[in-house]
Amino acid sequence: MEFKNLAKARRTERNFDAGIDISDVDVKAILQLASYSPSAFNLQHWRFVVTRDESVKSDLFAYCYFQKQIIECSAVITVCGNLSAYLEAQLIYEDQPSEVKNKFIPMINTIYSSDPELQRDEVMRSGGLVSMSIMYAAKNEGWSTGPMIGFDPKKVSLRLNLEENIIPVMMLTIGKPKTAKEERPHRYRVEELLHYETYGNANLN
Repeated sequence: MEFKNLAKARRTERNFDAGIDISDVDVKAILQLASYSPSAFNLQHWRFVVTRDESVKSDLFAYCYFQKQIIECSAVITVCGNLSAYLEAQLIYEDQPSEVKNKFIPMINTIYSSDPELQRDEVMRSGGLVSMSIMYAAKNEGWSTGPMIGFDPKKVSLRLNLEENIIPVMMLTIGKPKTAKEERPHRYRVEELLHYETYGNANLN
């Protein structure tokens, strides 16, 4: 789908047809496209947990404050972030020329090793970028999605058996919509959001 049509067509879905399954092939195709998303120093902080098992979804339903889309969707994609991604710089840069390695690997370690707040910030930024890519990739493949931030991160982490350095960033429900979407609700005109050079220089014409 041409991107301008894709951007207009993508909508947050909350009412899924519970009888539709999604295959490994479809899931991998969507995540492969999304994995080309940008990340700081190419550290690719994201990790994905795809949940289709009804018993696990039932637990997630409770941990997501009983939002029914968790139960009805074909799969729940929990986008996670690796707080220790900076420790993998050597692996990520192993095929790069020596001058690139010698420049960036020490720099990455210096920037992140003693700054837990920055580690978390990068995880959230990268997780947000890849989540948006997943939603567009899914729509391009004929699937609808819904982003969710309403969940108990500790309980979700425990149920999904996440390692200590892996944290949930966002949950995405994916499936086929039960009914046609209604007209899109109010969106700001870009002129209402746009400022030139510095904040406050708006042109509302």
